Amino acid sequence: MTKLYRQYDSKWGSMGFPRHPDNMANSGCGPTACAMCITSQDSTITPKDTGRYAVKHGDAIPNAGTTWTGITRMLKKYGDLRDVKGHDNMKSFFKEMVTKGTVGVIIFRGGTRGGITWTLGGHFVEIDDYKVKGGKHYLHVKDPGPRKHDGWYCY
Repeated sequence: MTKLYRQYDSKWGSMGFPRHPDNMANSGCGPTACAMCITSQDSTITPKDTGRYAVKHGDAIPNAGTTWTGITRMLKKYGDLRDVKGHDNMKSFFKEMVTKGTVGVIIFRGGTRGGITWTLGGHFVEIDDYKVKGGKHYLHVKDPGPRKHDGWYCY
């Protein structure tokens, strides 16, 4: 089980990401989604930890959020999430999610997916469960953003 974190939480939301005026509240969905995944192995990790790590390693980009390399780097740094795999399509991601206990981070590009408008630009979310029902693929999403789109969504 993973914890639910929000990128705008007062404990880290105003933290520069990488520097003000960008902060975790408006640009920190990547480290927040990673922190949620990492809590499956280490419940003490917070978005403050992952955000600082991303800034330190140059993975926080002004006006843009987090690099893909940063997502991988954060997941490999903490806990037992050393076997991190990147996927460039959902078919291979679904295949990986079949493994019990697998967690993931995905990015939604601007627009609507599964009946939900996730973002106008790009937005990282945490995936902590997966199922197939009636031939359709469902992901259990924890959304670090203000829209709070947490729950099961058909992809």
